[in-house]
Amino acid sequence: MSSQTNIPDLSEKIVLLLKSGRTEAKTETQLIHGLGIGKDLLSRIKGGTRILTDDRFVKLCELFNLEQKEWFSPPEDLANPINDEERETAQIIRDIRTSSNPTLFRPPCE
Repeated sequence: MSSQTNIPDLSEKIVLLLKSGRTEAKTETQLIHGLGIGKDLLSRIKGGTRILTDDRFVKLCELFNLEQKEWFSPPEDLANPINDEERETAQIIRDIRTSSNPTLFRPPCE
C-alpha cells in the first residue's frame, strides 16, 4: 500500500497555483490529466475526504515545479510566480537593504 501525504490548505494552494502561471497546467482539467486521475478524485482530495498518495504528491510537485517542502508553506507564499533567478535577485536586494555599507545607496554621479 502506498503512503499518503496530508497537505494543509491543499485546495486553496491548487487554485492559487493554477492562476499563478507557474506551470503549463492552467486548469483543473489539465491538472487531472497530468496526475492521471479523475475529476471526482481530485475533488475529494481537495475537499479533504481523500489524502494524496505519495506518488501523486511527487507528480504534483513536478507539475507545479515545486519542492515538496513548499507545499507546507502558507498559501500566500505560493501565490507569486517566482523562479530561482528571481529568488536570488530578491535575496541580493534584501541583503543590500540591510547592509551597513552606506556607499551601496549613493546616487550615481552626473
